[in-house]
Amino acid sequence: MGPRIVILDEVELSDDQLRRLEGLGRLVRHTTNPTGESEIVRRLDSAEVAILGWTALGRQILSQLPGLRLIAVWATGYDYVDVAAANDHGITVTNVPAYAERAVAELTIGLVLALARRIVPADRSVRDGHFSWRGFQGTELAGKVLGVVGVGDTGREVARLGVCLGMEVLSHARTLAREAMHDLRQLNAGRPAAQYEEPAGDGLHAGRLASAPDALEPAQARHGRDDRVEYCPGQMPRVRAPDAASRVFAWAKRSGDPCVS
Repeated sequence: MGPRIVILDEVELSDDQLRRLEGLGRLVRHTTNPTGESEIVRRLDSAEVAILGWTALGRQILSQLPGLRLIAVWATGYDYVDVAAANDHGITVTNVPAYAERAVAELTIGLVLALARRIVPADRSVRDGHFSWRGFQGTELAGKVLGVVGVGDTGREVARLGVCLGMEVLSHARTLAREAMHDLRQLNAGRPAAQYEEPAGDGLHAGRLASAPDALEPAQARHGRDDRVEYCPGQMPRVRAPDAASRVFAWAKRSGDPCVS
């Protein structure tokens, strides 16, 4: 009969995807998010596979699910699953690392444009019956610095779009995989050389994507692992996003960029 597969919460799957899951085992589908720990445990009782997108699974919950063998996270982020606990219980955790990178990148640039051009407050003002342009003068993105924390699939796409708008891109990444290096080389083609720096001791590095390609080589030599292929228990990276973001903007300030304050 196959394994018991439980769709735990409001995961949106197509009819074709549901049929494929039904062919793999006994599929149980829930279309609402569980309201508490007891309901999570009840839904996953006897389940071998859990598919989820919105529900946190911590150590205490996992300890009550001895038959669970696979947690498939319906998203790129997986921070609401206790990966260490899953590893202790022999549960494999997977996610979707290359998911909607173009859509997310376009939305990111769209929000940047909305902020730079004050689109939201201008729209609100017009809807309220005011038709003055005063107070809504925007700024051009060309020549501004765009800080990208992480240069995976989505980060690289954001960087490419930023370059198309004439922006100077600063990156901050935990690793630079070979594929990312190739993309950055293409992005940097024909651009002037700029400085490159790696903070000491914490395994994080930052650099200008507008740099000459050779400036990125030392980082690739030290950070060769590609964590985007498959994520298994005990191997998922923990990215310190607040610290990374602060480093990007600190770098921009040190570079003397007038658009960073």
